[in-house]
Amino acid sequence: MRTELEIQQWLQAMIAADKFVSSIDGRPKIQEVLKQQRSSEFWPEFPIDYLARLRVLETADGMLDELHDLDPVSTIPDSQTANNLGKPDAGKPPVRFDAGAGAFGSAWPI
Repeated sequence: MRTELEIQQWLQAMIAADKFVSSIDGRPKIQEVLKQQRSSEFWPEFPIDYLARLRVLETADGMLDELHDLDPVSTIPDSQTANNLGKPDAGKPPVRFDAGAGAFGSAWPI
């Protein structure tokens, strides 16, 4: 597991190089599933599930579109701010950074 500072430095470098969005795993899968869900040949079995899934996919795809022009607002790790001084990121889920793949993932099994 990487330290908060290492993750922050990686994020800053990726944002500066305009490579952050491309480092996020799963974008092609989101777009593939969206295309299938929007197909005129697709007939959902449960319309409410279909609508909820479609909304989540559209929101995820839209958020990924908005991540291109990021400007970091702070270079101080959250655990070093006045409210969290000396505490690890309490209450936040752990994040695993796979340096080999150059991407983040959940440290918890899915």
